[in-house]
Amino acid sequence: MIVSDANELTQVAARGILRIRCCAATMRVRRPAGRWLALWALAGLSALSAAPSVVFGALPQPIYFFTDTANVINSQNPLVIRPSSFLMFQDGSWFIQDLHWSGWGTRAAHASGISNASNDIPNVAQGKRIKTPAEVTLSNPGRFEGHEVYRCFTLTLPSHPSSAQHLCLQRSGSEYLLLPPARKVAPGAAQTTLSFYGPRPNSSGIFCAMGADAVAGASAGVYCYSLNPQRTVQMGVAGALKVCIGGTSSTDLCDIGNPGEGTPTLAAGEQKSVGGFRCRAEQAAVKCTVIKTGKGFLIASDGVTPLGGATTARA
Repeated sequence: MIVSDANELTQVAARGILRIRCCAATMRVRRPAGRWLALWALAGLSALSAAPSVVFGALPQPIYFFTDTANVINSQNPLVIRPSSFLMFQDGSWFIQDLHWSGWGTRAAHASGISNASNDIPNVAQGKRIKTPAEVTLSNPGRFEGHEVYRCFTLTLPSHPSSAQHLCLQRSGSEYLLLPPARKVAPGAAQTTLSFYGPRPNSSGIFCAMGADAVAGASAGVYCYSLNPQRTVQMGVAGALKVCIGGTSSTDLCDIGNPGEGTPTLAAGEQKSVGGFRCRAEQAAVKCTVIKTGKGFLIASDGVTPLGGATTARA
């Protein structure tokens, strides 16, 4: 399906892309989950390598992009020219809007717009919307499933430089996604990991670790904990959650372990991606999802909330 203007794009979004809502309740469990502090980086993703078609030095026209940067790239993700907006999270909690383009059809198209994100408190629909200026660049045009498309996407938020995103079209198993460029790891080298504190670590005490390789008995996924009150949540590639809610006695605590020295703190609005997972720091919470399904969770001092239809079970 091809969408050629902003009105059609809005209609497509209204028909269901923005309808994902989170409603499942938090489960209280008590089993430890400490081994999740060791997670490993993405393996097995290979960058799309097809070279762009060239006709007498000019680029084939028209050149398209994708309606939804957070979803699987297939026929259900319509192609569009000069989109006025697109999703960053499938549940609509973060999207880029009011895009004004220049250079469309060249090797790099640029746009200025607005980043519009919910702080998810108490949920996506009722949360405060935070709007900041955004800059978008689309690059690396080439053939994909019979169409000329921009295959790389860069998002910059001038007010939050560390939230910059650079995603390119990559194969993940039998599917294509917009993901951070895959890293090649030498044989025997340690796998890349990503860990961070959520906003205000001294008060909310949220810590997360992300990884994408199943190594030494630890599954690929995301692990987060909060200290006050004590709770942990684990999420694998299928988006299923395992949650621990700690009590007050020494025998009723979650196994949370200790982060390493120098662990960075994400400011509200910052986002990190590892493999097929994406985490975003909110005002006093952290939201993590499986990129291709939108399933995930929001962890805050008042609980762990499943998102996008994620199921919850005992840790």
